[in-house]
Amino acid sequence: MATYPGGSGGGSGGLVNVGGTTSWTGYNGSSLVTEQRPNLVPASALYTRLDEMYAAGQVEQVSQLIDLVKAAGFTSWKAAVDAAALDPEKGSRPIEDYLKWHASLPGVQALMAKKSNAGSGYGPFSQTDTSIDLSSESQAAAIADQVWQQELGRRASESEIKAFQKALDAAQRQDPSVTQQSGTRAPHSSTTTTTRTGGFDPTRFATDFAQSRPDYAETYAATSFMSLLDRAISNPNAVDQAIAGKL
Repeated sequence: MATYPGGSGGGSGGLVNVGGTTSWTGYNGSSLVTEQRPNLVPASALYTRLDEMYAAGQVEQVSQLIDLVKAAGFTSWKAAVDAAALDPEKGSRPIEDYLKWHASLPGVQALMAKKSNAGSGYGPFSQTDTSIDLSSESQAAAIADQVWQQELGRRASESEIKAFQKALDAAQRQDPSVTQQSGTRAPHSSTTTTTRTGGFDPTRFATDFAQSRPDYAETYAATSFMSLLDRAISNPNAVDQAIAGKL
């Protein structure tokens, strides 16, 4: 016999209301009466109900019942049937209505929400990512040329560029950027706080590297002297003002 995904399973239980009523005629005391009574069947007779429905091609109905069982907080169809057999209202409440009622209980809803959140990634979270931004050889060479022109008044030599590239790569690896995200994820809204620390400034590093070159002092002195000379030409009092600390 075909079985629905998840199967049924054996067991035993009391009576379960499967819906509808059956006309019953019998004596009530000395009087013959006819009344409508709920259809109650042994729980064990329902354990294979989903298998039978699935084999009959009622796939959609089976899927709906499985969803109802899950929403009610039960782990299997058998567990739901056994619980319905203990329902004190089963005289007037079919199993489907019992499952809907059970699913509406605050405690069950809270439990299902917790399970849903755990499986979907909802709730508080914290994540830390570390990344290293490395400059390519062409980028390092371009930075070196630009900074050498500014600080030394010349282009960097090939050996200087290679030395700078090696030093820059080592420095960048030792100073990664760290991005930390924390907050709360919810189905319809989320809050996130992002903090970024670390990181590396290759231009600042290149400036320090250039200023460590042997000819930097000479270049700096010459540049400073030329600047003072230019101001002296444009303003005869500039030298005296500079010496006096006014410039």
